[in-house]
Amino acid sequence: MKNKTNPIFFTLLIILYPFIWLYEQIGATLFWALILCCIIASFFYWQSKKSTNQPRSAQGENLNQPHINTDPDVFYASFNSECWHTINLPTAHPDTMRSANIHFMSHPLNQKHAECLRLIQIIRDSIDILNKTQNEDTAVSRMQVIQEMYDEVIAMSYLFKPKDFQRIEERFAELILPLHTIIYLNIAQGHVNKMESVKTDKTKLKYLLKAIESIEYGMNDYDANIEILQTMLDDLKAHPLYLKRIHTL
Repeated sequence: MKNKTNPIFFTLLIILYPFIWLYEQIGATLFWALILCCIIASFFYWQSKKSTNQPRSAQGENLNQPHINTDPDVFYASFNSECWHTINLPTAHPDTMRSANIHFMSHPLNQKHAECLRLIQIIRDSIDILNKTQNEDTAVSRMQVIQEMYDEVIAMSYLFKPKDFQRIEERFAELILPLHTIIYLNIAQGHVNKMESVKTDKTKLKYLLKAIESIEYGMNDYDANIEILQTMLDDLKAHPLYLKRIHTL
């Protein structure tokens, strides 16, 4: 009885023959180096393919991206709260404001909410600047910015519930009213500071008169606190240089 060739052995011989041939041609060192390179290349290929085929939701989870709540009530509560804190509190750090802007800009429920929040941020920032600046040009430009931005916010009042927008309006009025006095006091004080920094009486008098002019201009502002302005005006006009000028006229 003749011996039959084992089909499994025959198949393995066909598969392994190219490797055996290659081994004999290039030697053991290069052969095993080539095998190692093939294994590494295969590993990276399958990893890349696995990442490409991964669902977008899974990729988002891997990046630890926060889940965005699309509940309209939750979104509105978050938006209204951010707007209220923005107008109610001193200007936040720029990074904090930028983070809030990005959140609402990227939110699927955003219409003009991000734009409205940005306008309120600009208003609050301008209010804080007006409380400190002694520069007349800055004061004028910032008051103009507030007016323009606030007009746009009013046009977007439909984004709010009526009672919520009313609360923002009331807080805005509380913040704006004192500015009708503060800006004139600050500008006048700026001129006083310059007066005290110069040497000649002629230059000192020039800045003193500018300070007086600023206060007198403010006393024509219907919303200004006339009593406070009058007190500073009296102090300025009691300055020896002003009294000397009066006597020489």
